[in-house]
Amino acid sequence: MAIVLALPAKAAIIGDRAGAEVRVAAWNGEGQAMFKIALTAFFTLAIVAPVMATSGPGCLVVVNVAGNDALNMRARPSASARIVDVLPPQTHGIIHLDAACRPASQPWASRWCPVTHYNGDRTTKGWVKARFVRDSDCP
Repeated sequence: MAIVLALPAKAAIIGDRAGAEVRVAAWNGEGQAMFKIALTAFFTLAIVAPVMATSGPGCLVVVNVAGNDALNMRARPSASARIVDVLPPQTHGIIHLDAACRPASQPWASRWCPVTHYNGDRTTKGWVKARFVRDSDCP
C-alpha cells in the first residue's frame, strides 16, 4: 500500500489501493474537502479489507460424528479414496469450504465437499462427505 502526496500547483494525488487512484485537482475549499473524504475512504479500506478476508462465512464444522470418533478427509470424493486427514468433532481446527459440494444433482447427504483443513502449522486439502459437515463462520 502506498500513499503519495504531491502538492505542486495546489494539486494532490492519493494512490494506490488495489490499483485505484484518487486525484484532487484544485486545492481550494472544495478540493480540500474532497481530499479529506478520499483520504478517509482510502484508510477505511486499508484497515477493513484485510479483516473481512479472514473472517465470515465459508467454513465448516463437523456434525453427526460421535465424540469418540472422527470424520475422515479423503484424497478424492470417494469413500474408498486414501484418508489424508482425520477431523475429530469440536477439536478439528479450521475447515474451509473451497468450492460447492458436488454433484449438485445428488441429495445433500450424498455430496462430497472440497475442503482445506488448517490445524496449527499443518494444511491439508481433501474431500469430506456433506452429511458430516455444516456451514459455519470462519474465526
